[in-house]
Amino acid sequence: MAEETKPAAPPVTAPPVVAPPSVDVPSFEFEGGKTVNSESDPVQLYKGYLEYVLRSKWNKPDNMEDDQYVAEVQVNVDKTGTLGSVAWQKGSGNDKWDQSVKDVFKTVQTIDRRHHEFPAAGDDPF
Repeated sequence: MAEETKPAAPPVTAPPVVAPPSVDVPSFEFEGGKTVNSESDPVQLYKGYLEYVLRSKWNKPDNMEDDQYVAEVQVNVDKTGTLGSVAWQKGSGNDKWDQSVKDVFKTVQTIDRRHHEFPAAGDDPF
């Protein structure tokens, strides 16, 4: 008796794989979000905090193309957080903008130091 061959199973046909259409997602801006700081040096952390407090109290002039303006100010902070010896190092060249920077030091006269541990004067922090 001859063996009967079975017909081959039909090939499996899967539907074609198609990538979904691209989607344009608008950019995100998180106004008022907390800045992430990966710094571990307590002096640099406090400097960043000092800059944050000053910028938050700064009454920056409106309607000015000031992206290129830079002012450099040196300030001492005593152990109680009192700002002193504010020394103007370099101005932007715009009197109104520079005055607004000077004015922030009249507004902010102390900055909290309770959450920042610093080495004593003369101690090597390393």
